[in-house]
Amino acid sequence: MLSFSKYKLEEMKLKNEKLEADKERLIADKERLLIESKEKIEMIYKERDEQLKAILTLANRQITHTGNEASTNTPTTIVPSSATTASQTPFSFEEADVLDEDEENRVVEDMFESYSDWRDLRSYLKEKGFSKKEKQHISDKIGKKIGQLNDVMDKNGKLFIKKGKKLKEILGE
Repeated sequence: MLSFSKYKLEEMKLKNEKLEADKERLIADKERLLIESKEKIEMIYKERDEQLKAILTLANRQITHTGNEASTNTPTTIVPSSATTASQTPFSFEEADVLDEDEENRVVEDMFESYSDWRDLRSYLKEKGFSKKEKQHISDKIGKKIGQLNDVMDKNGKLFIKKGKKLKEILGE
């Protein structure tokens, strides 16, 4: 009877160790997922910040352009809003330095198109369930297509593909 109890005790210890190992693995997986989510959110906010900065820049140019229409080809002086003393140097530029309205609209449309019609390749491949080796192979092949295809874009070292495009179409397979 005593040996049977020792056997059960050992069996319970092994089960306990296995459960502890599973618990540690699950904790590590949870931490990894949280880190990946955080990085994805940071990337989204960074892209949105860049988009908003570009829109504000274009809006400022439009305001400046509208103000310059009254005085044709005369230099315009702009004092930065943070200027508090008269000794600071104002910026000066010609009306020709400002994009014309049609070009500004095209830039804004291109910018909106660039953010709304593109998808991060890495997250796309992850969603599709490709292995690490397959992801690397596909990323390498698509990376070589940058500049050759309008469906592939590199933004700050990250690859993007047009939404709605299939990998086979992009890879030419």
